[in-house]
Amino acid sequence: MVVFRQLESHNEQLGIRKAKRAVEDMLMKYNISHKEMKEFVEIISEAENWGYTSGWLEKWSFIGSLFFSGTVITTIGYGHFAPRTLAGRLFCMVYAFFGIPITWLMLTSLGRKIVEHIGLSLQNRKCKPESKLFSLFCLLVAMLLAAVVMGVIAIVGMFVEDWTFFEGIYFAFISLTTIGFGDYVPMHPKFDPEDVERSSFAISLFVLFCFLLFSFGLAVNTSVLLSIRKIMEDKTIFGFQSLYGTDTDEESDIEEEISRETRLE
Repeated sequence: MVVFRQLESHNEQLGIRKAKRAVEDMLMKYNISHKEMKEFVEIISEAENWGYTSGWLEKWSFIGSLFFSGTVITTIGYGHFAPRTLAGRLFCMVYAFFGIPITWLMLTSLGRKIVEHIGLSLQNRKCKPESKLFSLFCLLVAMLLAAVVMGVIAIVGMFVEDWTFFEGIYFAFISLTTIGFGDYVPMHPKFDPEDVERSSFAISLFVLFCFLLFSFGLAVNTSVLLSIRKIMEDKTIFGFQSLYGTDTDEESDIEEEISRETRLE
């Protein structure tokens, strides 16, 4: 798109010129040919693919495999590492085929529960479900909850990954919307390459925390989408007809659940 080209092209050209100067300086400093430099870069790139940064770190540890499994079934897919063996790729395809629908059914169910609890809370504060603003209030609360989750992720990223607050927010947004570019990944917090055991423990805790937080965050994100859908289908607010033409049981589940729980109280 033209907007992205205008915003990113100049910075890309600056980066290319800077990289070219750095390469030329390296060639002159160490008196090596372009071919030797290319071979050296390929070796470094391959080492990075196998887990080398400032030290060696195993990617396919238990916690790394758990994190990868989570990015597959949530469709985030950062792309920072992936199966390389035929068996691994085949299993990944089967795992994703069954895991993605099950995961999103679960997240949709959790998102519905969140919307229901928000609706009950608003109803207890004398906001009637029939009110035109009821759905808007539900959406606002869900969005505030999503903002809190993103803020928590950003703050953790500042302390553990050395990101800025904006970088943390950007990472959280890209992750919770399942875009998953992979330019920021919660797998390389600050660690001492000489202290592998302690570093692996710290990374394991951080990755597990992110996995749990992302699960909740994706459920919250689903609740936001459900609230938006409800608003868009509410003819009293925007005048849109339901995508299904008529009100179905599925569309009225949340309202029925709220009314049922209110009667029980």
